[in-house]
Amino acid sequence: MESVGILAMVIVGGAGGLWGPIVGAVLLVTLPEVLRFVGLPGAAAGSVRQILYGTALVGFMLWRPQGILGQYRFERGGLRA
Repeated sequence: MESVGILAMVIVGGAGGLWGPIVGAVLLVTLPEVLRFVGLPGAAAGSVRQILYGTALVGFMLWRPQGILGQYRFERGGLRA
């Protein structure tokens, strides 16, 4: 599960630089903390977090495959800088 979390941070933040994964880590680490303030029970919060992670990953892979601060663009023909 830890590897999936780290990979999700890089996908959301963007690969190719230092700041992209840092931004992704900040976003995905603060997400569970925000869910605590909503007041969801512990079991529901875990399920909601997984749903949000999955939705974020699919969304980023469809609409912004390079991530928030990614320097590389991933296209069907291959990798472009």
